[in-house]
Amino acid sequence: MPGYGSIARIYDGEYRNFDADLALYLEALRRERVRGPVVELGCGTGRIALPLARSGHRVTGVDISPEMLARARRNRRALPGEVAMRLRFSLQDMTVFGFPRSFSAAIIAFSTLALVTDAGDRARCLGRVHQHLDPGGLLLIDLPNPPVGSGPGRTRLESRFQVPPWGHVVDKVVEETDDPGSNRRLVHYLYTVSRYSDGTVIDRLETTFGLARLDRREVEAMLYGQGFDVEDVLGDYSGRRHGPRSPRMIFQARRL
Repeated sequence: MPGYGSIARIYDGEYRNFDADLALYLEALRRERVRGPVVELGCGTGRIALPLARSGHRVTGVDISPEMLARARRNRRALPGEVAMRLRFSLQDMTVFGFPRSFSAAIIAFSTLALVTDAGDRARCLGRVHQHLDPGGLLLIDLPNPPVGSGPGRTRLESRFQVPPWGHVVDKVVEETDDPGSNRRLVHYLYTVSRYSDGTVIDRLETTFGLARLDRREVEAMLYGQGFDVEDVLGDYSGRRHGPRSPRMIFQARRL
């Protein structure tokens, strides 16, 4: 799993307003009439978990990073008390997590399952989810869809954003390369933090992690192998059907 701890504050600032996928999760939970508790694996700083709690769900967020969870708990303090009491966070590895209770639904959002680069660990993760879901419980997984005709190579992306509350400007460089001998990509993030007023560089932070290249058939086979029934696969956050050129693979599965 990636070492996001040193950049938890920047990560929180970068993604705090990203909500393209949120409506999809809320609608799925509403449509399936989920009334029991929900577990989110790889919850990070609470981007998904907090809005779910605000909408009335009881949510447990699981993450392996103490720094990410510290930010999540800090964000929870901004919620009204009656909402905050519906939200819990737990420091655990998503491949071996355990609770004495079961859940009505589980969410693995925003490519998180691809961060588990070992196939055996991914199977163990889904096995733990199966053990913790109620019979007929709902599982939602969001993964990137491999581009058609994609092959070996290097990609580089640059972006800039401003992080509240400081107002500092962050330049982000993402470089991806194929990891020789494995079906994964190596991803390197470099963040350069500059003072907004005069552009003075005040910090540089970086991290490198692996991202598994997963296709639809592989994920479906893994889900069926761990006791789930795949009910639907969407291709984007608008709810369109999955196809070869879809940007995402969003699986809706149910515990048999």
